[in-house]
Amino acid sequence: FLSRFYPDGFKEQIVPWCNFTTEEGVTLLSVSLLSWMISVISFAEVRCGNPVNSQVWQKLSLLVNGHLRKLSQEKARTFLTESAALSYLHWRDSCSGVMRMVGIAAGTLVIVVCLVVFYQDGGPSGRSIQILNDNAFLILNLLIGICALMLGLLLGTGLNDEKRPGMKSWLAVLPLSDHGLAAVLLRNLLKVAALILAWIMIGIVFSWLIAKYGFQLNLFRKEDFSQIFSMGIYQIGAFWVLSANLVSLMWTGRNWFILSIVSAFISCVFAIPILQLILHLSEIQSIDKLVVSSLVMLLISGNIIAFTLAYIKKLIPLQTIVSCILFFAMAVFLCYPVWNVNSVWEKVGCSSLLLPIFTPFATIPLAVSWNRHQ
Repeated sequence: FLSRFYPDGFKEQIVPWCNFTTEEGVTLLSVSLLSWMISVISFAEVRCGNPVNSQVWQKLSLLVNGHLRKLSQEKARTFLTESAALSYLHWRDSCSGVMRMVGIAAGTLVIVVCLVVFYQDGGPSGRSIQILNDNAFLILNLLIGICALMLGLLLGTGLNDEKRPGMKSWLAVLPLSDHGLAAVLLRNLLKVAALILAWIMIGIVFSWLIAKYGFQLNLFRKEDFSQIFSMGIYQIGAFWVLSANLVSLMWTGRNWFILSIVSAFISCVFAIPILQLILHLSEIQSIDKLVVSSLVMLLISGNIIAFTLAYIKKLIPLQTIVSCILFFAMAVFLCYPVWNVNSVWEKVGCSSLLLPIFTPFATIPLAVSWNRHQ
């Protein structure tokens, strides 16, 4: 990055770094986030003594905590069922902190970054700005992925005990069945994901409209709605797939299982491009199709096994399976015009990409039951 200030050589005069490519921006953001995480961990290890907050922060904390405690005493809650009490306790214990960190902090960062990106693409004077162009779409995917990873990691670790492996003891001994416990946790996950997604989507759309039309929103056209709808459906699906499946993995509570799945996924990510390069150089096409076919069949069989085990163990009712099948068929029917595929095999392969959307409805009850009884 230092060389970017000296495009003509280090012996020449410095040139301000005004313009940068998308790859440089993504790299700089990734390096900054990684260095921030490493520095926080390092400072926690080498810090000696007990840190003391400033007097201003102490007074502010006492004021806020006293006000919140007063509100909680004034509005005493009574619950008619164990599920309602568990939902409230889990929300206060894990979900509220995730909402503040991911929803407010990360969501605000997404809005600011998107506003800058959209203004660079054209600004209010450039009416041809597109929300789905290469630069904006890549940055949106990166930011949505970061928010989904933060949600999955924070909410996933909130169920487990920090001092010992497994679920928190007060959750494991609740007078609820595995099905009831998993249903409550899944509802809270849906609630958190919906609120965070609504905040992020509203911020992205608002930033795009301001960058394109300024404050003259009466110029909004039907073509803009189609772009927003396409972007929203894709981002919502990607956010849910990444965050929900990560939560289901973390809620297993077994480190060896989590590390095995993560290692296998990383190995596939690096192995598939290398395999494609080898097949391209050797001009072998049948093995390439065999690898893709194996991945598709693994995805389909994995979902069938997960839903079957969850139903046999009475973790999900039959209505859940039927609802997932109906929504999956509806999603495939709506996505066929977009895919523009002809052969049956291509239709099956594209349809299998929608399966991870419904996988958490079977894997989360299995993970919660497995974690609870270890």
